[in-house]
Amino acid sequence: ARTGESEDVKSAQASAEDEGEEVEAAEEEEEVSEMEAGIWPFQRLCDGLCDSLFDPAWEIRHGAAAALREVLRYQATSAAVVRNLNGAGSVVATADALASVSANARWLEDCAIRLLCMFALD
Repeated sequence: ARTGESEDVKSAQASAEDEGEEVEAAEEEEEVSEMEAGIWPFQRLCDGLCDSLFDPAWEIRHGAAAALREVLRYQATSAAVVRNLNGAGSVVATADALASVSANARWLEDCAIRLLCMFALD
């Protein structure tokens, strides 16, 4: 009976690993398609960090704040900006420059408000 149980456990572990690999591959594929569409490469990371600002563990909150600081130190002007790309991968001049600036300002303001709330609550 013992070997049957251990085989079931091994089978369940292998199945979980396969599912994890499938999910990871799907997420990677989605991330590649987002980058090809011109979405800011750090969008997912920063959105996750913004969500982590309200984690119950203070270490996670403060780690997320420090990570956001470092990413935005160099990437703030690109935050939430979608680039329109042509087939060759070069940026196409758009009439939506004002919309990009507005999206960037809204995202940065939202991030700043979250950071201020986190610091005020701590």
